[in-house]
This record gives sequence, structure tokens and C-alpha cells, in this order.
Amino acid sequence: MLDRILTQAFDDALRNVGIGSSQLTMLALVASMEGLRAVEIGRMLEMEKSTVSRGLSVLRKRGWIHTVVGKEGEQRGVGVTDQGDKVLRRAGPVWREAEKSATGVLGKDTIDSLKKAADSYLHLRASDQPHHQPGK
Repeated sequence: MLDRILTQAFDDALRNVGIGSSQLTMLALVASMEGLRAVEIGRMLEMEKSTVSRGLSVLRKRGWIHTVVGKEGEQRGVGVTDQGDKVLRRAGPVWREAEKSATGVLGKDTIDSLKKAADSYLHLRASDQPHHQPGK
């Protein structure tokens, strides 16, 4: 229940940027690891294949991601466009402000505990994944 409340609060805050929190998470991941394939994004974010496909489709239609093509012309995954980078820069301050609001409501200790748990979980998940090498 808490996750739904927080997601809704962040989605509400991001509405003026034109992106939802799950799309922002996906876009930020792609920006940090260009060349990820949909299956890798799904594993890292623990999303169903159909959810990843829908999310990437929205990001692509909005011009925020592009297909990364290798030297031989083969598709290598996705990368962030200049437009997508602008969205990330606009969303950053909005996200931080929403985080401050959530901290005001839930308290710093609760938010810190949630962050620590999420970071630990993501590190654990990352260690289970094959190491990503952009362009490979």
C-alpha cells in the first residue's frame, strides 16, 4: 500500500514534466547504461516483458529513446536521445521536491530506511545479473 501511495505522489509531481515515475525510472536506467536490451531492463527493474515493452514504446513514441546500432548495423539495445536527456534534467528537481514532500509526511527515518532497503535490494539484483558492457 505504501508503494502505491508513494508512486501516486511522485506521478502527481511529475505530471507537468510529462512522465510517470515508472517511465522515469526506465529512462534513467537507460541513460545510465546505454545499450541495454528490453530483457535486461526487465530483469533489473523486475518488470514483466509486456510492461517493459509498453514503457519503451511510450518512451520511443515521445522521442526520448532510440535504438543503439552496432558497427555491423545490428541493434544493440536502447539509448537516450537529446530530448530524453532534457526530460531527465527537468524531472530531477521535481523528483527531489517530491522526495522532500514525502519525507515531510513520512519522516526522514522512514524515507532513509526505504532508500537503504531499495539500494540493498538493487545491489543484490545487480550482482545476480551478467555484467553489462555497452555495445557488446
